Order: sequence, then C-alpha cells, then structure tokens
Amino acid sequence: YTRALEALGMSYDIWDADRVVDASLSQRLIPEVHVLQQYPVVLYQSGDAFAAVMQSTEDQLRLQEYSNHGGKFIAFGQELASVFNSAATDNGSVFYSSYMGADWLSDSVNGETVFTETAQLLIGAPGSPLAGYLFDVSARGDGAGNQAFIDEIRRPSASGGIWTEFDDVRQLMMYGSGGVPVEAGIVALSNFARPSLESPARSWSGRSIYFSFGLEGVNDDTGFTPREELMAKALVFALDDPMAVISS
Repeated sequence: YTRALEALGMSYDIWDADRVVDASLSQRLIPEVHVLQQYPVVLYQSGDAFAAVMQSTEDQLRLQEYSNHGGKFIAFGQELASVFNSAATDNGSVFYSSYMGADWLSDSVNGETVFTETAQLLIGAPGSPLAGYLFDVSARGDGAGNQAFIDEIRRPSASGGIWTEFDDVRQLMMYGSGGVPVEAGIVALSNFARPSLESPARSWSGRSIYFSFGLEGVNDDTGFTPREELMAKALVFALDDPMAVISS
C-alpha cells in the first residue's frame, strides 16, 4: 500500500490498529472524527490475515460522521464484511450497507482457492472506470498469494440500509476465474450520491470504494494491470469532483 502511494507521489500517515487495541479488544480502533477530517481520503485495509479485529459500533459511527462531512473512504481486504460485523445477507451494519454500499453474499467467491500455475483474474466490470482492466491475484507472481477468502458482494436491497434507493452504488469488479459465485461474482463496489437536475440534493456528501480483496494480493509481474494502477484509479474516483455547466 505504501509503495503504491509513494509511486503515485501521494503523502500519507499510518494508523496501526494493532498498536492501539488491548487484550480485551475494548479500545477504539478508529481515530476521532476531528482527526479523520484532516485527511481527504481514508484508505482502510483489513490486514494480511483473514481474521481481523471487528470494528465496534462507535468506530463505524466515526466513519459515518467522517463520510457525512464529505470524507472519502477506500477499503481493501479479505473478510471485510466480518470486520464490519456484516457477514450475513441483507443484515449488514448501517456503515457497511448504506455507506460502503454493500450486501455480503459469500465468504469466498473463489472457493478458498489460490491458483499457483495460472492467472487468477479479477475483471473490471463493463461500463465502470475499471472496464477493460484485468488484475491477477494468483500465487505465481510478486503479490502476497494469500487471497483465499475474497468475499462476494452485491448492491443492497432497498430494505438493507438507511437510504431508500441504492441507484448510486456501482459494480466495479467481478471474479473472472470460475469459482463458486452465488450471483454475479462482484468483488468491488463504489458508492457516491450523484445529484441530477431532477434530484439536486445529495443524501450524503462522501464517497466509498470497497474492494473485497487485498491490494497486496495483486501481482505486478504476471502481465496484467499492476496494483499501483488500481490504487491510482481508486484515488482518482475518490478525489475527482467533476462539474457540469448548463449554458443557454
């Protein structure tokens, strides 16, 4: 993660939750909102291990408040649904379903399998900013080779979150190497309230991008799109604020 940011010329600070959590797991793992608001983007990764410490309700409320004030949230990692206490279909937390814009479908779209001889591809969804891009998460390159538990996710139903509609949630990537998908094999989503002439008001002013795999698992040296480019695409989406002008 840091190498990709440095290659892109991005400055950053690191908050290591493992250094602040105590034996009872009672301490808050997310900084207070006034600290988060100093940063235009929060890049969250659940760690190299599958079992990460669950974020408390208070932690998730801090992320919600950050998003409500225009904060941008990019999340990478296996088992992120479990981290946000949301590994149940149509039963995610408010932050997971309404802000990350996701509903969990399965624990491992790839059947807990990491390829060692051939490419294991994640494919940019048609019509998305990642359309035409292929990312290899197999164990045959310089990536971590540890992506056995890539959650399958989807856009929530209208009853699954605090918003009445989820039309702003977009599919970004899908698993493209067979596996055991429950539905379309989606592994990345974006959520951004898009104003229109008919509905100029936005339900919230933040943005989120959710990858249900770790950036560390993407290979740079197997002939497919490198992890740095995936990071760049995520940051462009998070930080870009297009404007439209109507002239008569």
